[in-house]
Formats: sequence, structure tokens, C-alpha cells
Amino acid sequence: MAAQVGVVKQIIGSVVAVDENGKERALNVGDAIFLGETVKTQGGDSRAVLSMDNGENIEILENDTVAIDQSTTSNESFGADAIAELSDLQKAILAGESLDDLEETAAGVAGGNNSGTAQLNESYF
Repeated sequence: MAAQVGVVKQIIGSVVAVDENGKERALNVGDAIFLGETVKTQGGDSRAVLSMDNGENIEILENDTVAIDQSTTSNESFGADAIAELSDLQKAILAGESLDDLEETAAGVAGGNNSGTAQLNESYF
């Protein structure tokens, strides 16, 4: 059996847990939540709050589904690389270094430019 990673703290309406084999079980306050399950609220008025062993609460709103996996049970919100990068950024700020010299981000498109825009002035109106 999978490891218990939390308990149901609050339920409104109909909430089920689905295990890795697709077996559903209706949840009640105090029921255990296991790693690998998916918790689903069913219906417009259904909600749940799960109290996880890592100290976090997960609120599940109406007609929603939450997979209980390593990302929901870990104490780390960010990986070690992200934390190190943030630490380096903080040190640069405290040292008075220019933030203009930072490496460009790897995601997204290049910075905006004036392409595709028009300048309007009073004479236009």
C-alpha cells in the first residue's frame, strides 16, 4: 500500500480519492490521503481541505482534481538550483551590482519593442 501523506481536514459536498488502479473511495473528515491518489471534488458545492504531513494545507475547490504526488508532498517549493540562483541575485543586489548585467531568461520571447504599435497624437482625433 502507498504511504500516507495527509488527512482530510474539511469536506463540503462529495469528494472522492482515486487510487492508481482507478478504484474510488468516498472521503470523510479524518480519512487518510495516500501518495499516488487523485482527490476529486464532485459537484458545484463540493470543497475539501487536506492537511498534509509536510505541514501544508491543500484546498480543493468545486469540480477540481488534485494529484497527490511528490510535488504536493515535498517540503521544497523550489529546487536547489533555483534557490542558489536567488541567493546569488540577493548578494548582487546587496553588493550594489547592476541588475542590467544579468543573464537573459531562457523562457519566453525577447523583450518588447515598438513593432506593431502606432503613435497617436491630438491631431489624429
